[in-house]
Amino acid sequence: QAVILCGGLGTRLGGLTRDTPKPLLPVDGTPFLQILMQEITRYGIDRFLLLAAYKAEQFQDFAGQVAQALGRSVTVEVSIEPDQAGTGGALFHARERLDDAFYLFNGDTLLAVSLDALARKLAGSRDIGCLALRHVPDASRYGVVDIEADRIVRFGRAALPGEAAWINGGVAGFRRSFVGRLH
Repeated sequence: QAVILCGGLGTRLGGLTRDTPKPLLPVDGTPFLQILMQEITRYGIDRFLLLAAYKAEQFQDFAGQVAQALGRSVTVEVSIEPDQAGTGGALFHARERLDDAFYLFNGDTLLAVSLDALARKLAGSRDIGCLALRHVPDASRYGVVDIEADRIVRFGRAALPGEAAWINGGVAGFRRSFVGRLH
C-alpha cells in the first residue's frame, strides 16, 4: 500500500496553488501525482491511499480518473482530513485504512529510492519505520535528520547556516503500530 501525503497548502508556490493543490500541478501536461504514482507502480504496488485536506474534492476527482491514465488496474482511495492536521494527524485520521506495513510518500517529492530495499530493511528489523534520507550540502531550508549509525536520534531540527546534513527524502516505510503512538 502506498500512502501519499497530499494535504499541504503549497503556499511557497503563491498563485500556482490558489486553484490547484501542489501534487496536482501539471509537469509537461501531466499531474505530478500521476507521475509519482506511475513510478510507484513499477514496484508492483497497486493500492493507493491519498491523504488530502486542501481542495480535497480535486483529489477525489483525480482518484476516479487516474487508473485509466496510468493504464493499469489500481485502487485509489482518498482520506479527507477534517482540518489541516499535518502529517501525524493525517495518518492518525486514516489509521483504520492503513495496511499493517505501508509506504509513505510526500505528494510533492520524487526521490530515486529502491522501495524493495526499504521494505527489506523494515521487514528485517523490529523497528516501526524506515526513512529514505538525502544528504544535501546546505540544509538551511529543511529540517535536519540527525543519525547515529543507522538510527535516527533527532528529526526536524533547524540547520545551521550552510550546514551539510541529512534531510527527509519524502519516502518511508512504516508499520501501522507507528500510528498508534501519535496522540
